[in-house]
Amino acid sequence: MPDHANLLKTLGYCKSEGMLYLIQENVGVTSLEVHLLSDYANFDAVVDGTTLEDTLKYGLDIVNGMWFLSQQGCCHPFLSIKWILVDNYSRCKLYNFCPVEDAQSVLTVYITKDEEPSWLLPPESRISREYTTSSDVWAIGIAFWEIFHGVVKSCNCVLHIGLRIVHRLKMLKS
Repeated sequence: MPDHANLLKTLGYCKSEGMLYLIQENVGVTSLEVHLLSDYANFDAVVDGTTLEDTLKYGLDIVNGMWFLSQQGCCHPFLSIKWILVDNYSRCKLYNFCPVEDAQSVLTVYITKDEEPSWLLPPESRISREYTTSSDVWAIGIAFWEIFHGVVKSCNCVLHIGLRIVHRLKMLKS
């Protein structure tokens, strides 16, 4: 994988039981989730107006990283602010992504282990268990929602909207 400013550097990979595992650099960073919680807890940052500018920059970093991944034939099932790191320069770095052809296996593992709520998945993935780079648009939306409104696991409205979309897609399919 070529280097990109918004991805952790990939050092190598290994394959075990049909799953591809990336070996990525270990850097002293924090998750975007923890970083945002500490920023929002600091009232001075909000008053100075730097938080909105930083927040928009995080969004741009995520989009740039996701675009690069799609150009490399990779995707990021379950993208959320806990799977995004922030380095010492306040640059977002994506990790835990996979090649598109492995996305279905990754989904199966996550859903089987119940590591992530399945409603974080785009509706088409819940119906057909398929995931493509186009599915990442939903994941980017989830990450943006979390940046601007807080972690999605506390937002029942997103669950409700997602379930309505799934219901409509099932009706259209039949």
